[in-house]
Amino acid sequence: AVSDPVGLTRMFVPKVEGHILEGCGHWTQQERPEDVTALLIDWLKRL
Repeated sequence: AVSDPVGLTRMFVPKVEGHILEGCGHWTQQERPEDVTALLIDWLKRL
């Protein structure tokens, strides 16, 4: 397993962003929709 997947990805995609939502599983948009929406809106505003 990769210990820092965002760091590894950053080698190939320099502006990649990653966020860890503590206590969340693989279905982040289902488990924490408000947090995911807030992160997406923040990202879209910076485009």
